[in-house]
Amino acid sequence: GVLRYGDPVRDADVGSHSFGGYIGDARFEGGRPTVHMVVQARGRTGELMGTFIATLDLGFVREFLQGARLGAGARLLVVDGSGVPVATSDPQMAPPVSLAGNDPAVDRALASSVEGTLTAGGIVSAYRNLSSYQSLRGVRWAILHQQPEREAYALARRTTRITLAIAAAALALALVLGALVAARLTRPLADLARRADAIAAGHVAEGPPIRGPGEIGVLAHSVDEMGRRIAERAELAAAPARGDRLASVGVLSAQVAHELNN
Repeated sequence: GVLRYGDPVRDADVGSHSFGGYIGDARFEGGRPTVHMVVQARGRTGELMGTFIATLDLGFVREFLQGARLGAGARLLVVDGSGVPVATSDPQMAPPVSLAGNDPAVDRALASSVEGTLTAGGIVSAYRNLSSYQSLRGVRWAILHQQPEREAYALARRTTRITLAIAAAALALALVLGALVAARLTRPLADLARRADAIAAGHVAEGPPIRGPGEIGVLAHSVDEMGRRIAERAELAAAPARGDRLASVGVLSAQVAHELNN
């Protein structure tokens, strides 16, 4: 524990009771957060030969958090293993008082080993325990993103409203287009039905050709052609009877003329 080189370090634990290296909890010196990073040097038999201690000023963490783009009312918070805020995005940083036991999200984050979310007291918190990023003796720190519930879900509500408005407009447009398409399809079908009824009733008078899209137009042409052929066959069938009547009239006329001559 005797200082050999470098600047004096206050309240530094040389880690003689542990093995390897570690990062201590945050300490505040002059209002600025600092941590001690300790790396041990041991002999082949395991005896402690010396300790390297680096004091790291965490002011850069606070500057980084304050430069982050956040939503309305949101803040970023880094807490150490005892729940003391090490850095925050709030320029008016709170005094170094532990939030453990006062903020359920901080308690959940420090007790977790991964990430998660928590809604409590109207605040939505997303947290990540930083120990999961460590491969050796993880630091039980956590980073939290906290935002009032109303602002946190404002984008989701706005997206829902926009989605409903777009869906309503799309539905109205679909109904209008559907009505136009249905009218275009049902009108020639109704004309086809009337033409078929007329043919079935024996009224095969010529009418305007029925127009329609695609197969409906082909069907309409076929129905018109069928009506025309039925009319031709009816006319051909009526021709012999008309000839017989004309022959009878001719015979009757000849008889009448003979009687008149007599």
